[in-house]
Amino acid sequence: MQAQLAGWAKMKADLAQAHELMASQKLSGKHTGMHVSSEATVHNEGELQIDAEIDDDKFSVEHGEKVRILLPEQSAQLDIGSCHAEGEHESWATRLVFKKLGDKGSTGELKYGDAVGIFSAETGQRLDAGNATCEQGHASWATVFEVRSADGDLKYNSEMGLFSSENGRRLDISAASADGGHESWATKFVIESVIDDDITGEIQVSP
Repeated sequence: MQAQLAGWAKMKADLAQAHELMASQKLSGKHTGMHVSSEATVHNEGELQIDAEIDDDKFSVEHGEKVRILLPEQSAQLDIGSCHAEGEHESWATRLVFKKLGDKGSTGELKYGDAVGIFSAETGQRLDAGNATCEQGHASWATVFEVRSADGDLKYNSEMGLFSSENGRRLDISAASADGGHESWATKFVIESVIDDDITGEIQVSP
């Protein structure tokens, strides 16, 4: 019995430490697309085993969260160094909608991990990042973004913009676009959460 009580005390301490770690990294399940669950089992002789797993269920992208845009078929990421405009610039090429591939009529919440296309809200042309990519993991003002909308809601087929989290410049697809029906590795994207607030240092990305 004494060993069992000691085991429960250790579990409590371990869980407290995990919560402290999450707080120090400013993590939450909703923000990172991660959900951590644990299960405690008491075995013979009071031995305590804690089983933990990460649930990859998709969570909603929120206004102003730091993200990067991956091209999963090429292990690359979007770099807007060659296709950006000033943050206040408004045109067909900067007012964008995200469409969920396979369900382009969806109006649900924008989700981490979904396969998406990025389209002009006005003309229907779509981002083709064939000449606007870099290696995954590269951190700069042109690769770490915030998705913003006028009302703060991020939903598929609703107008929004993609802005640099460092200097506020925004994606402008005028020099990196294709017809709306064009499908290739350069027109399919996945949103992933960036969990480090300091993009001048090492950026860590949620699994």
